[in-house]
Amino acid sequence: MKTPFKVYPSGREVCHKTVAGVMEYRRRVEMMWTRQQALCAICGHYLRLDQATFEHQDGRGMGGGRRDDRTEINGEPYNAAAHGLCNASKGSKRTPYLIQPHVTTNRHLEECLPQE
Repeated sequence: MKTPFKVYPSGREVCHKTVAGVMEYRRRVEMMWTRQQALCAICGHYLRLDQATFEHQDGRGMGGGRRDDRTEINGEPYNAAAHGLCNASKGSKRTPYLIQPHVTTNRHLEECLPQE
């Protein structure tokens, strides 16, 4: 069976625009959403799974024309789940995530956000 994504020599992966590829892309969004404990990586607020979008760490303007759909690189979290509006507002700017993709504790939102 053919994989639902293409692996390039550099290791980056791009999900195909097929039913299987779209399902794999959605599976990856759900995996990142779970990893972030249902918090948007950009705004830090609660994120419903049906609102979650794939937030590429490297946007189109940052070499994102060579998009990478991996969720981990060398065992480290890569890319994140975000609200569609947050994702669109961010555009191709490189913006630090408020909620780090590797949040694995049961901390409250207030503990995850930067202190002022």
